This record gives sequence, structure tokens and C-alpha cells, in this order.
Amino acid sequence: MAGAYYLSRLLFQFGVENNSALVYVLAVTFVSWLTTGYFYGILASLFSSFCINYYFMYPYSAFSLSYAGYPVAMLSMTAIAIIICTLTSRIKLQALEAEQREQNTKALYELNERLNQEKECHSAGGRPGDHPQQYPSLRLPRPPHPSDCYLRGGRGTAVQRGAPQ
Repeated sequence: MAGAYYLSRLLFQFGVENNSALVYVLAVTFVSWLTTGYFYGILASLFSSFCINYYFMYPYSAFSLSYAGYPVAMLSMTAIAIIICTLTSRIKLQALEAEQREQNTKALYELNERLNQEKECHSAGGRPGDHPQQYPSLRLPRPPHPSDCYLRGGRGTAVQRGAPQ
């Protein structure tokens, strides 16, 4: 915000058209971009509206809303800055959600590839889990092979050999 003040003061002293509102809106955009949430962006927008009125509107170095158009200018400056703050926060949140969706999609793709490898191995006559694992972080427990099990009781429940009953 200090940079916005000095840049606006520099432009004001050299007689350049008073663009202090645009400089402060840019500063509010940077504050919103560099911080999280709405608090600091809204605080910066209120502070910038006060600074524009106090330093760059007649009477200089005095806060005044008595001249025609000043209240409208201050309210619209505050509204624009708050809207920019809100949009910046939403964009950052959407970027974070997109990154999480990308990670989930990647994990699901790797799991799908592993399951396809297991399916191909099983359909080729091998036992699931017989081939080297390409994705050790996604390793699932190997299901028992039918030759490792025997039937118990009349309901057809399989029990792994050597397992406690």
C-alpha cells in the first residue's frame, strides 16, 4: 500500500492525470493475490479508499465527502476493490481444487493401470500378484488363490490353509 501511495504521489506531483484510484486498485489486487481469505483484501480496499480521499482529492490532506461525486467515487472504489479481492480469492481456491482433482485423477489412473495388469496376469493363467509390482505404493493384499483354500461347512465359505479357524 505504501508503494501505491508513493507512485500516486509521484504521478500527482508531475501533473499526470490523477490515476491514483487505478494505482490503489492495483495495490489491492496484489494484496489479495499475496494473502489468503477476504480480510486483508477488504481491509486494503477500505484503506485505499480513505487514502485516495485524504491525499488525492480536494481539499488535500483532509477527509471530505461534502463535494459532489466524492461519496459515489469512494463507494464505487471500495466496491470495485472488494469485488477484485473476492474474485482473486475464488481463483486461488479454484486453482487449489484443480490441483487436488489432478492428484486424485493421477492416483485413480495408476490404480486402474495396476488393476488392468492384475487382470491380464490372471487371465493369462498366472496368479494375481505373481508379477513384479510397478506401483508399490498402491500394493493391495494378494487375494488367496483357489488352490490355497478349502471349503468348510455347507455354505461354501473358503478358508485359507494354515489360517486360524
